[in-house]
Amino acid sequence: MCYHIAFFGGIWYNMNMEIQSENLIKNATAILAASGIKVSATAEKDAAAMFAGKKDRSQLCRKGSRGAILFFRTLVSLTRIPEAFDSAALTKLHGFLFEETDFAGKLRTTPAELNGSGFADATLIAGSLKRLVKKLNESSGAPETAKEDFALSLTHYFSEMFLLYPFKTGTLTAMAVFFYHFAVSRGYRLDYFKCGGKRLCEATADAFLTDETSKLFLCLSEALSYLSSESETATVEAVPLGRERKRAAKTKTLVKVAEKKEQPKPKIRQKTAPAEKAAANKRVSTPSPKKASDTLPRPKKTMTSAKQKKASAGELRAMIDDASDEISAVLARNDDDVNTSPLLKLSSATLKTAARLKEKIETLQKRLSDLLSDESMRDDEKKS
Repeated sequence: MCYHIAFFGGIWYNMNMEIQSENLIKNATAILAASGIKVSATAEKDAAAMFAGKKDRSQLCRKGSRGAILFFRTLVSLTRIPEAFDSAALTKLHGFLFEETDFAGKLRTTPAELNGSGFADATLIAGSLKRLVKKLNESSGAPETAKEDFALSLTHYFSEMFLLYPFKTGTLTAMAVFFYHFAVSRGYRLDYFKCGGKRLCEATADAFLTDETSKLFLCLSEALSYLSSESETATVEAVPLGRERKRAAKTKTLVKVAEKKEQPKPKIRQKTAPAEKAAANKRVSTPSPKKASDTLPRPKKTMTSAKQKKASAGELRAMIDDASDEISAVLARNDDDVNTSPLLKLSSATLKTAARLKEKIETLQKRLSDLLSDESMRDDEKKS
């Protein structure tokens, strides 16, 4: 068994998901684009260097422009799997993303609006959010729920949470990361870069302003896909630097030692005594008894006389006539209605019976033709 260890937020843990680092960077970029923040090419290169162990994560998350810091925090949050999907996990996630602000991880206490339309009353946010995520956790995932049905359910909860607008700012960013992990917990990937961050923002706003969620549904449907198998995905591991790197090596060594201890010991084959070995060889070499059919004498083939051939031909003709009469009887059952073709009135079972009888007739006719191929037999037939 292979263990992938990563260091995020001062905690070492085994990554139970293998996600391509390139997709992580694209998703973080799309999430910030939904909030109108453009990520620079330099920041994306630094992110790739972070996963390769060439850049220090803690430094990237604390130094630089506000947009760059939020990008790296979003990127890191995409690798953190919440212990539960509740309101506490959402506020904790928001607190990490906007750690340097005074409203980080705090529910909104003042009114908020979008294009003149007000969001939910701030006094109702806490209770409504708890009830909403409780219902969200009752949602099933793959393979019980099809992708289209899951997208429909996700659209409902996504738009309802945006209606609450639980935070003063950064709600859409925190929501996108939250639902990203929820989709994974239900057997799906939610790659926002497939639909685009700007489109996600417009679709979410349209669902809030017009109560029409079709655009948001199409957007999330394009972003959704079934989780790939472990062999089809690349391992993402943020390699720590300096003292953290040494701790990583030590932890990996402990994991390998524990892995070796858990391996079962190979079974030791017991030696067989000479007498038992000889008896076993004797049993193997004992010939199996002959079947009764092998000992019985086989009947000798005899030539069929012309009279016997003639009798056989008569039997074949009689069988052909019987099969023809049976087909006629089957078709005659449907002759009452003159306005309907007999073939249209026949059931599938009757048609199958007629086809089987026809095949039987063809087989009998072939046998009769083979029997009459003898010239002498044909002469006897002419004389009779």
